[in-house]
Amino acid sequence: MDHLNTKKTMFIFFLLFGFALLVRAVYFVEFKQNPFFNYIHSTMDSMNAHKGAVEIARGNLLLDKGGFKYPFYSYFVAAVYALTDHKIYAVWVVQFILGAIAAALLFFIGVSFFNIYVGIIASVLFALYGANLFYEGIMLRAALTEFLAVVSLFFLLRMERKTSYGNLFLSGVSLSMMVQCRPNTVVLLPLVFLYVFFWAFRNDGAKHRLKYLTVLVFIVMIAGTPLLLRGVYVEKKFQFFDPGGPHVFLMGNLVDYDGLGWHNGSPQFKAYMETSGDRIHDYGWVLKEITNEIGADPLAFLMLYLRKAYYFLSNYEIPSNQNFYVYRDFSHLLKSPLNSFALVAALSLLGFIVSLKNYRDNLLLYIFVLGMSGSALIFYNVARLRMPAVPFFLLLASVGIFSLFQFIKGKRYIQFVGAVIMVGGVVWCLSRPHNPKIRANDYGMLGNAYYAREMYDESISAFMNSLAVNPNDAVSHYNVGISHSKKGRYEDAVSHFRKAVEIDPGFVGAQNYLGLMLSEQGRVSDAIRCFSEALKIDPQNVNIQNNLGIAYARKGNFKDAALHFSEAVRLSPDNNAARVNLERCLKLLKKK
Repeated sequence: MDHLNTKKTMFIFFLLFGFALLVRAVYFVEFKQNPFFNYIHSTMDSMNAHKGAVEIARGNLLLDKGGFKYPFYSYFVAAVYALTDHKIYAVWVVQFILGAIAAALLFFIGVSFFNIYVGIIASVLFALYGANLFYEGIMLRAALTEFLAVVSLFFLLRMERKTSYGNLFLSGVSLSMMVQCRPNTVVLLPLVFLYVFFWAFRNDGAKHRLKYLTVLVFIVMIAGTPLLLRGVYVEKKFQFFDPGGPHVFLMGNLVDYDGLGWHNGSPQFKAYMETSGDRIHDYGWVLKEITNEIGADPLAFLMLYLRKAYYFLSNYEIPSNQNFYVYRDFSHLLKSPLNSFALVAALSLLGFIVSLKNYRDNLLLYIFVLGMSGSALIFYNVARLRMPAVPFFLLLASVGIFSLFQFIKGKRYIQFVGAVIMVGGVVWCLSRPHNPKIRANDYGMLGNAYYAREMYDESISAFMNSLAVNPNDAVSHYNVGISHSKKGRYEDAVSHFRKAVEIDPGFVGAQNYLGLMLSEQGRVSDAIRCFSEALKIDPQNVNIQNNLGIAYARKGNFKDAALHFSEAVRLSPDNNAARVNLERCLKLLKKK
């Protein structure tokens, strides 16, 4: 890679870094208008990373409480918090900077494999690719894993061009950090190790090749040992960096898995969750079950993987608990036609075909495409699992784009037309699934984000969109009611709380708020009936005991009011509101 250190390439490197940073600055300005800016919903996976980082900041460096799913990423977030006074949006900023670095490094990688033009195209595509911006702007490990994957390939290329223990060290550490961040990427490691032994140092003797491989493997293992030991200490059993492996592996390898998202209605997986207990988190037991699954119906298992491969390559950004298509409504950059992964995949196919004539020189790139794709496919399909493979698809796509220009430049019009037809056909095939882009719970989380900003009309609109997708969602009716109550629209609030209770009679929160709204309207007797129904479901609920006491007091029934205030105090002796209400009520009873 010595030719990369020329003044020309270094100038282009910094120019591309600046361009990528500028794109991210523009997106950051757009992002500030997004209600999810500086907000994390309580049900998001991001909340787990946030809580882990806060726990580390409090001095619990080992995260020795159970339940933290992403220890490596939590340490990363904690480091950002430590430098920025716990600003959530600072995580986005750091990830945007890392994304810009990855874009610039992709230029170097493209030059090393192909030529300067492919490097520039790859870097620009990475800088503009909407899914990169989306994941860099949320607290998930997808963007960090993608960055570490690019860094790993960069250092492996350096190691191959110039063998030194320094390059071996950097390659090993970056590979180890990538796997620690996203353990499923371990699928890549055996392929890399084989490449290092059989190809990277093919001009050296077997003894030297074995020495280099041994050093690389040793560095990868040593770099990962502290986090592995932390897992054993905290969980009291071995876990491969995080607890998400075995049951996720099982879910994605059951033949009734449809290939779209997490769980997604697999009856087999639901049955396993209900009947298997802790065994579902045991690597050996899960592997045995999957082996039985393959033996029972090999053809169905093959179709499962064809289905997963199709959706992996398709145009659909399969959502998990945060949705690309919701964010797209707040950003012009995310609406760019360049954000089509079907187009990236089609151009990658063209680039792969064109580059095969020099396949020996490009073997490491093919390994990264295969390994990163496989790391997602052996588990399950969501867009964020696809992200670590994106830079390497973009490299091949850049080769495809460059070849189209070369066909025109060389007046090879038949080849150009054939290539365009092939790319168009692949794009058409991979754009066929017409899955609903935004789900009911996506609108629900958007409504919660607006509510947190006290933008109640906007939250109502989002919750109503959720109800348009799923009219019988009691929680959405409840959320609409809460937002209406904040605007003083008590009748509208009552209507939605009633609907929530009608759909789910056991929904205590809706019963409670229905009572509060009725009380605000002066319909105290109706409110008492609501609170009483709620207490039948949850008699230990302090707030409802207190609210029922207030309703009885408004009716002038201080005796029953005192009974409920007393019960609230008994249940929660530190509840000052209930204690004050009880004291006032007792004084009024004495006056009588």
